[in-house]
Amino acid sequence: MGYRLKAQKKLHQSLRTLVPTLLALFLCFSYAEAGTQVTGARVWAGDGKQQFIFDVSDHMKMSNFALENPHRLVLDLSNTQFRKPLPTLNLKGTDVTKIRTGSPRKAVARLVFDLKKKVAWKVTPLEAKGPYGKRILVELFSDTKARSGKAITRPKPLQTKPIRAVASRSPASVRPGKNSIISKRPINKAGRDIIVAIDAGHGGKDPGAIGHRGTKEKDIVLAIAREVHKKMSKIKGLKPVLVRSGDYFIHLGSRRDIARKKYNADVFISIHADSFKNKQANGASVFTLSQNGASSATAKYLANKENQADFIGGYNIGNGSKSLSETILIVAMDGVLAESNRVGQNVLKEMGGVSRLHKRHVEHAGFVVLKNPDMLSILVETGFISNPGEENKLRNKGYQRKIAKAIVNGTSHYFDDHPIPGTYYAMKREQKRLKNKLAKHVVSRGDTLSGIANRYRVSMASIRTVNEIYKDQLKIGKVLLIPKV
Repeated sequence: MGYRLKAQKKLHQSLRTLVPTLLALFLCFSYAEAGTQVTGARVWAGDGKQQFIFDVSDHMKMSNFALENPHRLVLDLSNTQFRKPLPTLNLKGTDVTKIRTGSPRKAVARLVFDLKKKVAWKVTPLEAKGPYGKRILVELFSDTKARSGKAITRPKPLQTKPIRAVASRSPASVRPGKNSIISKRPINKAGRDIIVAIDAGHGGKDPGAIGHRGTKEKDIVLAIAREVHKKMSKIKGLKPVLVRSGDYFIHLGSRRDIARKKYNADVFISIHADSFKNKQANGASVFTLSQNGASSATAKYLANKENQADFIGGYNIGNGSKSLSETILIVAMDGVLAESNRVGQNVLKEMGGVSRLHKRHVEHAGFVVLKNPDMLSILVETGFISNPGEENKLRNKGYQRKIAKAIVNGTSHYFDDHPIPGTYYAMKREQKRLKNKLAKHVVSRGDTLSGIANRYRVSMASIRTVNEIYKDQLKIGKVLLIPKV
């Protein structure tokens, strides 16, 4: 009997050792079957876009599709599992009522977005960057028709009847018909303007830096900002707006909101005048937002100085939502910063023709005012107001105009090379591309635009774009450029 009890006791001890081991092996096999983990989620919504970010341990094959009655977006992640329930997300301001998780089949994790309506969407894997690991970005666009996961925009037909060639007549004798596309001014075939928010730093009770002659930074940068606005207004395709048009104080976060919410700006340019404890410091600089700290001791000093502006107004910038701030920075680091750096390089190059440069490359610092997830953002330090020589230059109206011209030219040159789709700059670039592949056609009696397009096997729209056709008649004898596309 004692022997049997001793044997049972030994068996129980063995099982206590074996069961955890078997459980660990089981878990290992489970993780091997679904090796990728979804570990977290965040959401950000604003300006017609909604962004959902999911933290993953690695990238995987993905598929997505939409369902109707009711509207849903389904995202399947292969070889993936949810390590723990996703955090409760604040879906206010989005087209999503609920996000559900599940596993439709072995080693497949499913995310289901219950939608209020049909939306366009885009799914993008994001590589690890800075302090953040690999992620999946799901973007919803509530103001665009959706189909097969892509935003679909179909241009309306420009005309309902053929355009026929007529003998040349004076403009006064041509009258548009009911279905004509003609109006008092040509339709906007050139695309929309790029909106540039010009932010004059400091203002009101915050004078900024003060030079040895008593020159206040807030006055100098406002004068330069007004010159930028004046000169940029003359550049076709750019629409400048002033964040601060007078001598009054604006919180740093409010400056971003004015640019984004009031003006829906594409670009944010903040203008300042440096100050440093060493009065010998000199030269103009251009900054973008830093991912991992300031690029130099001076940059760090300047960022700290500029960021104090909100404390002057009695507002603590740290009181905002930690989740929202983190998401904004993530999105910024995933593309906007790279393009902001290119804008900065163009502006810095132009500034080098006017002023000595403090550094010959774009610098990076943690300027609060540059933390914009959906605007290209740069900060221009026009010179050191703490340097007596540069203070005198910055007080000079002619020098202010030169600095302003450099900012305008640099911004315009960037968009010549990197146009935003749907803008005048994009149209201008497309025209240039098309004109490199041209044939010529002389319009004769009876020609129609559709007939000419069919003959050369090109679209009517491309002929319109290259030749800037806005009227509903073709003049006999007119030479049309035909793109070979």
